[in-house]
Amino acid sequence: MNLPSCQTIHELSGLHRAFLKVRTSFVRSRSKRHEIRNRFRAVRYRYVQHPDAPFAFVSYIGSVFSPKADPATFIYHTNLWEARCIGEVLLELGYNVDFGDYLDEAFTPERPYDLAFDNTGHLGAWADKLGPDCVKVAYVTTAYPPVSNAAEQERVKALEARRPGACYLPRRQMKETLWDASLRCADRVLLIDDGWSRSTFPQDYLKQADSVLPTFGEPCSSPEKTPDAAQHFFWMGGGGCVHKGLDWLLEIVAKHPEWHLHMAGAVRRETDFCRIYEKELALPNVHMHGYISPESAEFAEICRRCAFFVCPSGSEGVCVAALTAIAAGLYPILSYQTGVSLPEGVGCTLPRELTLPALEQAMAECAAADASERAAQCGTLQEWVRARASREAFREHMRAFFKGIKEGRKS
Repeated sequence: MNLPSCQTIHELSGLHRAFLKVRTSFVRSRSKRHEIRNRFRAVRYRYVQHPDAPFAFVSYIGSVFSPKADPATFIYHTNLWEARCIGEVLLELGYNVDFGDYLDEAFTPERPYDLAFDNTGHLGAWADKLGPDCVKVAYVTTAYPPVSNAAEQERVKALEARRPGACYLPRRQMKETLWDASLRCADRVLLIDDGWSRSTFPQDYLKQADSVLPTFGEPCSSPEKTPDAAQHFFWMGGGGCVHKGLDWLLEIVAKHPEWHLHMAGAVRRETDFCRIYEKELALPNVHMHGYISPESAEFAEICRRCAFFVCPSGSEGVCVAALTAIAAGLYPILSYQTGVSLPEGVGCTLPRELTLPALEQAMAECAAADASERAAQCGTLQEWVRARASREAFREHMRAFFKGIKEGRKS
């Protein structure tokens, strides 16, 4: 859509940015460096269509609403397009909208709003300043934070037990007290959910809860497989290699030189993980691709070489990487906690209480299965994911959700 004129209501000056950059270089504390870098994201944009229109505040990925933002570049994660879509829907429904960023921890509401949509867990802290008539929406894209935190902690403890002396810093920890306060004061809760993540939340938080599926990254194509594709497995993920099960996969393929593991994502950024698995990452059957776009020729080549996408994650809302891989024609081998509820009889959903030996056995069984049957299931799953997780479906769901709020419906 063509956006109305934009006003930048908060942005760091060039001198302030330069100062923070220099200051960051002298800070040893990782958490403090993260806090300082977050201030670079402290940009807020205001779109006013009519002075008498209702006002909404969206705290999500503010950069996608910069006047200079190009939606064609929103390719490395689907949440970029989704954040833009949420804002566009609100504008289409007649709201004036202030856009902030989820990393802007210094934000404090300076005016009352009719609607506040928040992905940061700060609704509890903002509640008194949002105004008595504000409809507060908590947008949660993970499982219940204490469940998600515990899942990662258990995976890290298991890693350190298997490899005495290993030291790995958890990457996916969320502020539980902050989120509980936000969920308690929210008038509505919107979950990224396909069954699993909703089941992790206390019932008290689900009284006014709705669910929506995320979108998938549009793959370049679904190429014909190479003859040895059944020996190639693909893993793709963001931060939290242990949380998402990459440690298990490396240990498994180290025992199976006939299998190949292809990895895409932020693996190299986790230097502690790379130190722990230095030997496995150097194996000739382990291939690291870095960040790649699903629209790229490199992604298409990986999908041509691999028959399987495997994700033994400890906890997700709904795993976008899995949806994207399914749309590209890969056969999914997924933990229950990826949040992707595969249709009965197609794909491979791993046991709910997953173990490393059970994952290895499932991979072996999938690799030995009939190729024609696997291809047929992949075709069924492609149609299934494209029908449920399309951009059109997401936009329509968001339109109905916000229209209901604007019209005063609470159910």
